[in-house]
Amino acid sequence: MRKVRVYQQEHLYAGQVLIATPATSHHLLKVLRLKVGHPVEVFNGHLAFHSVIVATHKCVHLELRQSVQYQSAYGLSIHLALACIKPDPFDTVLQKATELGVQQITPLCTELTHMQVSAKKMRVRYPHWSKTIIHACEQSGRYDIPHLHPLAYFSAFTEAYVHRPVLKLICHPYRQHPQNVADLLSALHDQSEVVVLIGPEGGFSAREVAIAMDASFLPIQIAANILRADTAALAIMSLLGYYQHRFVPA
Repeated sequence: MRKVRVYQQEHLYAGQVLIATPATSHHLLKVLRLKVGHPVEVFNGHLAFHSVIVATHKCVHLELRQSVQYQSAYGLSIHLALACIKPDPFDTVLQKATELGVQQITPLCTELTHMQVSAKKMRVRYPHWSKTIIHACEQSGRYDIPHLHPLAYFSAFTEAYVHRPVLKLICHPYRQHPQNVADLLSALHDQSEVVVLIGPEGGFSAREVAIAMDASFLPIQIAANILRADTAALAIMSLLGYYQHRFVPA
């Protein structure tokens, strides 16, 4: 029997009967075609329970039974700061970064960001981005929810990290002698947190790279070719995931 998982924002406790939202009920009944008695795992980012569908009148009713015992699979806290790029690639990065274990995500406004980042646009995008992250958690089996930070401006974001003793990386292939990413990542067994800056399609400006380096960010090159922003994000997240499981105990 396939494993079905749903996210519920509210507090969870054994014996509780939850009424699923109309959207979740539609997915369970019309898309997955589940019936009364089908098991469903319910989680809220902190707790998780085995549950069973006990009613399907209008909305699905889920009875929480036994708590799920789980342990964090991530020994390294990864913070991805990604410039605002086109909506579809940005959604893809959110989804895949969640699957790969990123704990924090910050949308960045940079000098070469071409997408509109007005307050009105952000009010529309943030609920959509949050849903994308939650759906990725549901599908990937992840129990914790990555924290989506508000939009940050590049200089303010890097300044906040000036005195923080974490591994700080900026993806910038245009520098004459960028650090070899494999050499840097092999030192992850000494780190508990890493923050990665990834620019828009035009990359970071020379001024931004200088600001980042003044804040002790190390420029890295992931591949011999120039990568698109979404490709670079997925590549570095995959490398971090590989190295954290190899060197950092969960």
